[in-house]
Amino acid sequence: TITNKLRKEANICITKHPQLLEILELPQLIDTSIRNNFYEEGLELHAFVSNLALKYTDIPIIQMIKEDSDSCIRHMEGVLLKQLQGPITLTQCLKSVGLLRRIGSYKENQLKVKFLQLRTEWF
Repeated sequence: TITNKLRKEANICITKHPQLLEILELPQLIDTSIRNNFYEEGLELHAFVSNLALKYTDIPIIQMIKEDSDSCIRHMEGVLLKQLQGPITLTQCLKSVGLLRRIGSYKENQLKVKFLQLRTEWF
């Protein structure tokens, strides 16, 4: 009957609550990773969210989590570009460019031009 079906769904929600909560907290975890300069981890979590969004295109909450995750990555991109404008070491430059490459917002030639523009502003 309907009540048994609802009861069964409620039990599934209760047993899956920790997993659901972890998924809902992913954008916050990505944001925290980025704010603490754990960019690699933020990108890995974003890749996980992107895969979830591809797998579950019909679930609106997953798509909202993906949008929030994308927003965090755009923020990270801004932070990395800002770093390139300032006095940083060659190692930091290479790391920032590598991360920007992984984000994929720029094609290779665009990234080269952007790098030169930002570094020229610093000089």
